[in-house]
Amino acid sequence: MATRSAETNNGVTTSWVPLTTPGPVLSPECTSAIYLSPQNNASIGAYDPWYGQNVNTNLRCELPQQTTWWDQSDLAASTLWNLGPLACPNGYTTASTQSVNSISTILACCPSGYDFQNVIAPAPEANECFSTLTSGQVITPLSSSAGTWYPTTMSITGSGTVIHGVQINGWNFASSSTSTSSSVAAQTTSSAASSTSGSAAANTTGGSGLNVTAAGTSGGLSSGAKAGIGIAVAVGVIGICCLVATVLFFRRRRHAGVKGQDNFVTPPGYYAQNPAGQYGETPKVEKYAYPSSQQYVAPVEVSGQSKPAPPVEIG
Repeated sequence: MATRSAETNNGVTTSWVPLTTPGPVLSPECTSAIYLSPQNNASIGAYDPWYGQNVNTNLRCELPQQTTWWDQSDLAASTLWNLGPLACPNGYTTASTQSVNSISTILACCPSGYDFQNVIAPAPEANECFSTLTSGQVITPLSSSAGTWYPTTMSITGSGTVIHGVQINGWNFASSSTSTSSSVAAQTTSSAASSTSGSAAANTTGGSGLNVTAAGTSGGLSSGAKAGIGIAVAVGVIGICCLVATVLFFRRRRHAGVKGQDNFVTPPGYYAQNPAGQYGETPKVEKYAYPSSQQYVAPVEVSGQSKPAPPVEIG
């Protein structure tokens, strides 16, 4: 995979962070590490670098490159961090590969077992990979109270509840050797075309495949040849005049037709149709609320003799 150097445009530097090694195999603790967003207890997150930074600092599951890309909104605004080249690491599968142009491809990776939502979301928006929970399923995410995280048992009722798995998106580029070869090939083809064009008068290949060598420069033209040339020039001039007259005639007719349609109104919806009418109602997607360490639910005093909180049902 080809690497790419940093680029600076309009004062913003784009740095490319390679992530091509699979990394360690994720432990069961990592794959089951889920939490409730402090901003919205109905929003469940997983595979999130934020988890290892704020929820359980003893459990770091994501690779440093992924963490840098995911946390870039907290870094210097003058630098944009992109992953590239990228290969989906352990614990992730290829969700989508989209070619941008002849040298660039976007690769989207979802956590294993999570469904791609047909959207490539930027960091830190976790609306790309969902794991749908079923009615009756019991999960135990961590939730916070006064800055303290503790497990909460939840029983799923109804349908539509999902876990937002943090994606990994990055770029892959054509190798430098391929680009160089293409450039050299283009230059070679161009040079060959110029060479052929320059020597066409001396050596022309006919349709039969026979090489026809043009005759050398003659000392002059015969009177018959000169007369033929004069007739050909006259006929050519007459043909050009007829062509110009025809073009002007049809151009006037076209403008006359346009003037007669000044009051024409485009029917509503002619150029664009309602997507919902074509494909059915767009499914409602729960917006992932990215957690903020400054917002928590109100503190609750708990007696040391109290029992664990009973299961909470969510729909």
